[in-house]
Amino acid sequence: GGLLPPPPNLLYATNVIISKEIHASDELYSNTCSMAGQIDSKKRLNSLFPPSMHSGKFANLTLLDRREKIIEVCTESQDICDFPTYDFVIDMYNSWSGWVYHFIIETFPRIIPFLDGLLADDEMPSFAIRWGVPLKPWHRSIIEMLGLRSHPKVTNLGSETVFAKQVICPSNWFGMSPWLNYWNIMSARSYVENRLGAPDMETHSTMKTVVVIVRDASRRNDANVFSSLFLEELSEALKATHNVTTFRSSDEVLMSCFECQVRVFQTADVIIGSHGAGLAHLMFAKKEATVVERVDPGRHSDIFSKLSFMTGLKHFPINKDATWEEYRDIIEYSEK
Repeated sequence: GGLLPPPPNLLYATNVIISKEIHASDELYSNTCSMAGQIDSKKRLNSLFPPSMHSGKFANLTLLDRREKIIEVCTESQDICDFPTYDFVIDMYNSWSGWVYHFIIETFPRIIPFLDGLLADDEMPSFAIRWGVPLKPWHRSIIEMLGLRSHPKVTNLGSETVFAKQVICPSNWFGMSPWLNYWNIMSARSYVENRLGAPDMETHSTMKTVVVIVRDASRRNDANVFSSLFLEELSEALKATHNVTTFRSSDEVLMSCFECQVRVFQTADVIIGSHGAGLAHLMFAKKEATVVERVDPGRHSDIFSKLSFMTGLKHFPINKDATWEEYRDIIEYSEK
């Protein structure tokens, strides 16, 4: 047999201050929800408290004693706690959650194995989800797709420091690795498929669909690679069997609707794109789809080949300088 990745797990604690770490009395947990060292670290403790908490009733206390006193005060009475307080918080903090790839692959899937249970029980109390970053429109679009943005039981928080009577921190987020996040990713894939339902394939042509990811409004712009000429040549070569379409970062309507983005990948037969965050959507691609990943041989990583393997896709790396003819050849080969 092979080596299985670790299953979903969680940290549970009571009466905690949640910032970039989880502060319980005499204990400190890092953002991977494992025990962190140096509980008396000045950097950690100074970053925990706003300037107002370095004076007044706490001024003569050491930082560590100040931390313990604030936890004690908030535990005794929410009315005099200096932080917003919640009965139950799910902490999703990940230091990379401001980046699309990391939020899709590492962050939001962590909650999915527990989500049905949290939402299904009528007696389950309301809870807050602290996502750990200032929420941008694209974060909110993902949260909306998950059915959490307007759910009556759920309050969505950004990166603010809060006090929680109870906190759950779902399993380690295993930076960068789809394989180590296997259970969370596969749970998220299934959850999204069940929530959105299967795409209506009858509305699509009998022609196969090629989706080309074009980063024409991104820091790693590749519009000169997947140019109008490239698209015209590839379309002409495949016109008998495939429709060639684009998935553009400059498409503001598409970029504002994560569900719409998922639908694009669910219905694509071939996905072409440069190594980068756009390929995180492979998590939702239909089985047996072909993926042609444009890579720089000197900087290549295997995260998308692993993600393709996990989700049943046919993955082909291609040199960053490849011609449209080479893309055509790979597509034709993959479908033989």
